[in-house]
Amino acid sequence: MKKAKISASIIGGDMCRLADELKKIEQGGADMVHLDVMDGNFVDNITFGPDTVRGLRSCSKMFFDVHLMIYRVYDYVERFKKAGADRLTFQIEATEYVDDTIKFIKTCGMQVGLAISPETNPELLLPHLAKVDQVIVMTVHPGFAGQKFMDEMVDRIEFLSMMKKNHSELKFEISVDGGIHLENAKLCREKGADILVSASALFDKNRPMKEIIQLMRGDK
Repeated sequence: MKKAKISASIIGGDMCRLADELKKIEQGGADMVHLDVMDGNFVDNITFGPDTVRGLRSCSKMFFDVHLMIYRVYDYVERFKKAGADRLTFQIEATEYVDDTIKFIKTCGMQVGLAISPETNPELLLPHLAKVDQVIVMTVHPGFAGQKFMDEMVDRIEFLSMMKKNHSELKFEISVDGGIHLENAKLCREKGADILVSASALFDKNRPMKEIIQLMRGDK
């Protein structure tokens, strides 16, 4: 069975000690850091912005995958580039100008990803698949960590995997975000997931993060 990269969502840690949590993620062997940016408008929650990303970048050279759950995506592209984002992923529902936003992110020298919410028709992704580096399948409703994994979203992983198999020009990675834990990580990998985003499950105080990451990735 294929292995998956593990993207550790720092929102699952102690928000008062983000630098320490970032160190845990590095020592735990995660492949990248997932940073959820929420504005209180697109989703009913507020997390952090470019200044926090900049501060964390000063502490780490890890790959930063910044997931924007905000409106006015275009206005923030350059700010997150300067803050140290390596990839900028935005919600397809957040703007009418999806192609223009993709082009601008690439122009700024970052990888680009699209995320899709559970209630959104996945066919809306089709015109953009050849232009992005990542597609995030949201398996919870965006906004809060700790939600239950929506089993019916597994079909979307399989759908995107089949698209890649049938169209060799498609090079995007399939990322799965929301409610990922040890019990469903294997299923997501089986269906074609390349990246697993995990928050709460990685910061389990009763089990070493390194062990959880290895199990989720498929090392063990």
